[in-house]
Amino acid sequence: MVLDTFLICDDIRTEIGNKHTLVGVYDDAIEFGVNNNTNSWPKSIKLGFFIRVLLKDSTPASFTFEATLNEETVKIGGGNFDNLPNGIRKLNLAMVYPNFIFKNSGEMKFTLTFYDKDSNLLSVLSPQYPLIIKEKTIKQ
Repeated sequence: MVLDTFLICDDIRTEIGNKHTLVGVYDDAIEFGVNNNTNSWPKSIKLGFFIRVLLKDSTPASFTFEATLNEETVKIGGGNFDNLPNGIRKLNLAMVYPNFIFKNSGEMKFTLTFYDKDSNLLSVLSPQYPLIIKEKTIKQ
């Protein structure tokens, strides 16, 4: 398995024809604007994740998706893949986490873990770079 696409955004909408609209795509950081009160944690936002995985030799039966920020891991998603068609070459995962809580700044890393029908580990995938979480002072 190969991680082909990993995008983080504010929201994902599924359109007619199984198309996805991604709203507010982040680059390599999430910057929370603050006036003068820096270090005002925790902060809460809605996050969407659009992930495309290319399948090579095996077809997964289930997965977990986790984020780790400063040694604290949070399960974002996961579940079973029911009735995947034979010969499928890619998986598109579109997940929205409605209330993600950031307790502090730092580097956030993500892990996708895939299992076969007998719950044996197939693959562990992660984006190459972390997502930076920080505050930015807004001058008034």
